[in-house]
Amino acid sequence: LGVGYYFLGDFERAEKELLLAFEQDPTLTFTLLMLGHFYLGLNNFTQAEKYIRKVLETAESSFFMILGYYHLSMTYFFQRQFEKALEYIQMCLELEPNNQYGLSGLASIYAALGEKEKAVLKIEETLRNAVPHEYVFEMIILTYALLQDKNKVYEWIKRGMQANKIAWAFLEYNPLLEELRKEVEFQQLLQKAKIDTGITLCYDT
Repeated sequence: LGVGYYFLGDFERAEKELLLAFEQDPTLTFTLLMLGHFYLGLNNFTQAEKYIRKVLETAESSFFMILGYYHLSMTYFFQRQFEKALEYIQMCLELEPNNQYGLSGLASIYAALGEKEKAVLKIEETLRNAVPHEYVFEMIILTYALLQDKNKVYEWIKRGMQANKIAWAFLEYNPLLEELRKEVEFQQLLQKAKIDTGITLCYDT
């Protein structure tokens, strides 16, 4: 329920529902992951890291360990601590070398570090392995944003929206998209993403 409220933009109710689920069972790994994802999406990195580290402490399967390391990498990545982000994304890939979250995350980190060739190669490797997940679309968009390839950014935003795999909150809040949010085309796509999600918009006049 909390996840649904998040995608609808009702962050207060989303947080309330997720914390209620946490209070009912503080050891449930899925809830911990969703709390970490929630706070990460809103750039509350302290809270995000708190719950993601709990995921890594309680995870009983490689699935949650992989997601835990991926999300922990992103908490540092979004704060532009790229070397630390690289350390944790490599831990993710040690568990599953062909994991699409890890590969696409690595691509975006390489882009941030100025390793264009490596970044593009990792995107190609990611796309060979599986149909892109929502996280993969986000990482590809960030990769091209960091490489300053606006055409590719807009292409992948549109592709993600067509596949219903782009969360409007990612477009609105991700700190690495700050410069792009100043552009008219980006704002038009963001507004469309909100409409597609069922969020009522207030337009400036």
